[in-house]
Amino acid sequence: MNELFQTRLQQHLRRMLRYLRLVFNDHFVIALMFFVGGLGLAYSNWLKTLGPQQTWIVWVLGLLLWAGLSVSHIATLLEPADTVFLLPRERDVHAYFVKAWRYSWWLAQAVQVIFVGLTVPLLMIVDQMTGWSLLALLITQLALKDAQLTLSVTHLYQVKPSMKRWLRPPELGRCVRHVGSGTISDAVVECRNGHRDCGGTTLFAPTNLVDHGDCLA
Repeated sequence: MNELFQTRLQQHLRRMLRYLRLVFNDHFVIALMFFVGGLGLAYSNWLKTLGPQQTWIVWVLGLLLWAGLSVSHIATLLEPADTVFLLPRERDVHAYFVKAWRYSWWLAQAVQVIFVGLTVPLLMIVDQMTGWSLLALLITQLALKDAQLTLSVTHLYQVKPSMKRWLRPPELGRCVRHVGSGTISDAVVECRNGHRDCGGTTLFAPTNLVDHGDCLA
């Protein structure tokens, strides 16, 4: 399953690179450079007009950071046909999901670091935040995104709702037990005596498989 994910990831990256070459042509890159430069200059000049009395900006930044958590999702790179062709490898799908989660995690956290970095000048001027406070903000933002991605990947498993909040992708393989007819569609999973004592196989639901097949990080 690791080889399958690596193959699909390479195909995905090649496809994205081909599209980016079409979008970021010479003329668009030059125009984008002027736009980003002008935007940065305007942002720098605007910062000079701000002061600690404009506390409303802190609330706006909080909303923007919260909205920024919705950027980037789990990229499973699954195909609708996987509900059929991966059925014999059902027990090994968990390793595939772990790879997908780790790949998506790094990309998503990089985006959050950029978001927080853009708000640092404003927070230092308006809220007069210190370096430790900014570090705490960054850690909080990363932790929230980590929790969001973890909840997203647990929805790919048929796990009791009460257990999803406690499980991370590497632990799901130990905490899901398969009982029933042996097919994905009829699978019922359960975890007894807490997630540390459970062992078994990983399962995924066909409906979730299709919904997440085209997700991009």
